[in-house]
Amino acid sequence: NRLLNQDAEAAKRKLRLRTYAVICLNEECGLLEWVENTGCLRTQIEEAYKSQLNFRVPPFSAMRQAAEKLQSKHFHDVKALSHAFRRDIFRRFPPVLHKWFLDQFHEPGRWLEARTRYTRAAALWSAVGHCIGLGDRHGENILICLNTAELVHVDFDCIFDKGLHLKVPEVVPFRLTANMVDAMGLFGTAGVFRNVMSIVLSILRDHRETLLNVLEPFLRDPTVAWQRQGRAQSEIAEESPLVDSGRLQGDAARALRIVDERLRGIYNLGPFTHGPGSSSQAEESDSADRVPL
Repeated sequence: NRLLNQDAEAAKRKLRLRTYAVICLNEECGLLEWVENTGCLRTQIEEAYKSQLNFRVPPFSAMRQAAEKLQSKHFHDVKALSHAFRRDIFRRFPPVLHKWFLDQFHEPGRWLEARTRYTRAAALWSAVGHCIGLGDRHGENILICLNTAELVHVDFDCIFDKGLHLKVPEVVPFRLTANMVDAMGLFGTAGVFRNVMSIVLSILRDHRETLLNVLEPFLRDPTVAWQRQGRAQSEIAEESPLVDSGRLQGDAARALRIVDERLRGIYNLGPFTHGPGSSSQAEESDSADRVPL
């Protein structure tokens, strides 16, 4: 946030990552500050569905089953999957988050301000989250302020690309669903979102050394089990072999290299077969997945 305040373009747009206090009691538990006047993004989408009198609120389990069926059918054909998703899923579950903004902010001025603040926050969190490999961004880990529409992310257990090692790997850099884009207005991601994303990535790149210096002690500290399997990885925790401290240091160095490359503008979302303790041959092969932006 200090880096954002020091940049003229970011300060003009009042960009900030909304934070909350955390008190760690041990490695497994702690105390979190209650974030006032916020609600889960998923809940607000459900409310938007309910506000349409001629639309029957669909159960999310049905949407998930339909999406998984399409994924299984078109597993090796992304274009066919995208076409089928828009044809089948959007017809049954159209994006409605813009309705929540209309219902929540009745005055035109407040509505425009809330939509702009939401779009800026979405771009900011997307840029930062991609650089540090933040995953598990489902609708209950993203909160939205009911007064300003500012986004607040919670649950940072799935960080440093842990999402690539889930039972169903997360192969997208950040969450940008149709509902999220629907709330950004006519220009979608081509307006405010893209401009803010460019500003934030430029700031992160300009202060790359500072950010790496903050991350390195955390990653290399042998007392911090940053690769500990959390709830999101619980289904595959038993399958992950124990690794020695030397291998953990190697994984920490690799995580730093990945973050460093992203801060320099290289898209390096590696293959999800690379897990903790992967071989050096696999580590070398991931160079093919680095694409300069």
